[in-house]
Amino acid sequence: MVVDAGNGMAGKMIPAIFGGMQRLEIIPLLFEITGSFVHEPNPLVEGNLAALKDKVREVQPDLGVCFDGDADRCMFVDENAAPSAAT
Repeated sequence: MVVDAGNGMAGKMIPAIFGGMQRLEIIPLLFEITGSFVHEPNPLVEGNLAALKDKVREVQPDLGVCFDGDADRCMFVDENAAPSAAT
């Protein structure tokens, strides 16, 4: 699974929650919390999914997820980098 944390809280929370799962490989994007954002931390804006989609096309995982800054919203992309759902 590719996860774009957008330099926000998901970079801290995703490893804490899922880091011990043996059968789940997390490929991190922008996990460092820097106080600034490489892209706007809004996964519902199509342009903010570009890095996630590029990485999904490159490594071909089963799933890609992009979180907002405080990790309470996300957008999923499937194995073809097509958006599949928003929360």
